[in-house]
This record gives sequence, C-alpha cells and structure tokens, in this order.
Amino acid sequence: MMERLIAELGEKLDLTAEELADIIWLTLMRQQNAIPDRPSKIDTPPAVEEVSPAETLPSPPPVVSGAIEPQQTTAEPQQTTADKPQKNADQTQKNADQIQKNAEPEIGIAPRRSQTNPLNCLPIKVANPRSIRDPLALVRSLRPLMRQVPSGQIEGLDEPATARQIAESRIWQPIVKPVLEPWWDVVLVADESASMSIWRQTVLEFRQLLRNYGAFRDVQLWGLYGAEEKAKGKRPCLRPGIGSEALKSAPRQPEEILDPSGRRLIVLISDCVAACWQDEALIEMLGLWSKHSPVAIAQVLPQWLWVRTACRGFEPVQLTALEPGVSNSQLVVDWSGVWEAESERTTGVCVPIVPLEPDAILTWSQMVMGHSEAPGYWVRSSSIEPQPSETASLSPQQRVEQFQVMSSPAAQRLMGLVAASPVIALPVIRLIQETMLPESRQMNVAEVLLGGLLEPINPPSSGDKS
Repeated sequence: MMERLIAELGEKLDLTAEELADIIWLTLMRQQNAIPDRPSKIDTPPAVEEVSPAETLPSPPPVVSGAIEPQQTTAEPQQTTADKPQKNADQTQKNADQIQKNAEPEIGIAPRRSQTNPLNCLPIKVANPRSIRDPLALVRSLRPLMRQVPSGQIEGLDEPATARQIAESRIWQPIVKPVLEPWWDVVLVADESASMSIWRQTVLEFRQLLRNYGAFRDVQLWGLYGAEEKAKGKRPCLRPGIGSEALKSAPRQPEEILDPSGRRLIVLISDCVAACWQDEALIEMLGLWSKHSPVAIAQVLPQWLWVRTACRGFEPVQLTALEPGVSNSQLVVDWSGVWEAESERTTGVCVPIVPLEPDAILTWSQMVMGHSEAPGYWVRSSSIEPQPSETASLSPQQRVEQFQVMSSPAAQRLMGLVAASPVIALPVIRLIQETMLPESRQMNVAEVLLGGLLEPINPPSSGDKS
C-alpha cells in the first residue's frame, strides 16, 4: 500500500523523496491529532434516552390458564436494554484502537509521543532576534576609524610601476610596494560578572559586526573574570573568550593584550556594577592600557541608570586628541567640571564612557582620530557605592509610576507588550521587540529589564550562558 502511494505521487506530481516524506509525515500527524478528539465517546458510554418503564417493558399479556407470569417475560428485555450501551462502548473502543494501530507510522519520519511532551505538541524553531537593533547605523559611526596605512611586513606587486619600467628600460623586474592594511585592530574586553550575562549576545554580535566591517586588522574578544571577588581579596584577570568555555583556560596578565606599535583600540564592555569598580585593581589595569593605546568603556546601560552603577562616583571631563591615534595618557583633559584640586588628580585615569549608540560611538571615533572632542570621565577607585534600588520598598502602583516617569516612551510601549506575554525571558522580549516594536533599540530592553517591574526567578551566575 505504501509503495503504491509513493509510486502514484512520484509519477503524477513529480515529487522528490523529501517532499514525499513530508506529505506522509503530515498525513500521519493529522490522523494522530484527530484521535484525542474522540475519548469523550470512548470513555463515556453513549447517552441512553430516558424512557418511562411503560415504554421499556412490554404490556403484560392477559392472564390465562398455563401462561407465563409477567415477571418471567420481562427478564430478557431488561438484560438486553442494560447491555446495549456497554456493547456500543466496547465496539467504539475497538474501532478507536484499530484506527490508532493503523495510524502508527511504519517508517521513521513521524515523531512519537513522549513522557516529556504529554500533549503531543510540536516545538517550532524561531530565529533568535538580533540584540543590536540597527547594525548599519553602528557601522557608519565607525567610519572615522577606517584608515589604511602601508604594511611593514607584506609587499605586493606594483603593476603600473612595473609596466612603466618595462616599457621605458626593457628591464623585466617586478617592482613591489607595501600592501595597505587597516590602521587599527580591536580588543574587546567583556565584563563577565553575573549582571552582564544578559548582554552576552550583544557582545558577540558587536564582535561579529566589527569583523564583518573589514575596517580592522583583527578583532579579539577577551573576558574580564573575578570582577565580583573583591571581598575575597582576588584581583580581576583576563581570559581569551567569554562564557563557560573560557573558564577552562588559564588566567592571563593585562599586558598580553597590548600592542607595541600602539595601533590597537581597547574597549571594555561593562555595566560598571561589579565590586571591582570600587577597588584599585581594575583602575590600575585601565591605567596600564591607557599608556599604550586608546581605551574606552562601552556602557551597556542607558545613561539614566548610571546612578545605580559605579559611574555615579566618576567626575565628568572633556577629552581632546591633538593627533590621530594617541593613547589616553596623551589626551588633553578639560578639568573645568572637576572640583578636586590639581594636586589630587594624580590618581585614576581619564577614559571615555560610551553608550552603545551610534551617535555616542561616532563622537568617540572622531575624537580618536583627532577631529573633535568627546565627553569622558575621571575614573578612580571610590568609596561611593552604587546607589541601591529603592523599588523593593515601593508598592506595585508606585513601581509602575516610577517606571513611567524615568523610562523612555519606547521602553514603556515595549513593557506593555512584554506584560501580555505568558513567558517573560530575554529571547521572548527580543522577539516581541523585533516583530511588534522594530523601531526600539537595545537600550529600551535594558530599561525594561532594570526598570523595577521585573524580578529574575533564577539569578544568573558568572559564566552562565544566556
């Protein structure tokens, strides 16, 4: 039967083997899904019309000599009426079993029921939406960094000069010249504290975006680990890569990511919440990098949430590069917004803190190439702890009112859509954002997650996958 069906479909419709398998699988699944609709007829006997005893039992015959008594004549009809529903139920159950047996697939292309999926639901695959909403705008903001210089190691054939030499002097000798290559390579250092786990996809997308851009010689990704272990007396360390796999490698020293030529951009991606921001270890690491390369901190949180981070204790300054590509230690600093005396400015380091937004990245890129100034911060270890959240003592109504006052309109619309979802998770929020609010950005997701209306069921830990 199956061979005949396959032959008929293949001959008349010119189908491939995969298309035939899909048709058979879909037919079997429709038959299987039709079976659960019938248990109400199988488990419950068919309804029997309620009739009066006078209609059920025959009228007693007239009593005559030698006739059978009425009690004996009604015994057989009572038994027949009672057994009839049971026989109908047995026959229905038998038919259902036969249909179920026939519907069982004889070839291994249809999924079977499992204990983990008792409802026989079929999972669907949905592409994970992008975390960076407008990658093209982000790429355009990096155009000032797109500069090429002669390579000191690779040489290529100078075809015009070689052809001119052959035509003028008849000397068949190739003329070579240094190959042009991008000026910069980039090292991304991702904070791997627990609070940064929700931003892991953003970090990976940002790295891939820089690689695809083609404006950099190389793009590396390192993880900053141990950022939450200040109380244990441990210093933060670097490891190549991020996630659980990176934990298997040995810790590295901060000097390993430096480039002697100074043609390397170092970007620390963090929310500035971990305990190490209150210690000297990370500040010393930033100071070491700032002596050799341009360094920036990419802040993943929107600026109105910075008061809950270590940024609350940083002093704002203005930074200017007199030449393209100078290190942070050679930047001209405008201290007009700092109250401390000049003698007290010997500690700390001045670093641009840049939100992951196209406008802010464009301003920083122009400053690195000496075209304009950019806002920065005097980063130093401080006794000022990040401002704790006050939402724990607020009522639900007060939390909603606070969110409406402090969040952007796009975040409020996104929060309204997320509230209608039966499952609230980061991939679900991104899916809602992509399909129903495509004009919103990643910063709006941060506002939703950290606006005080959501609480994590299972708090993430450092190194977990998101």
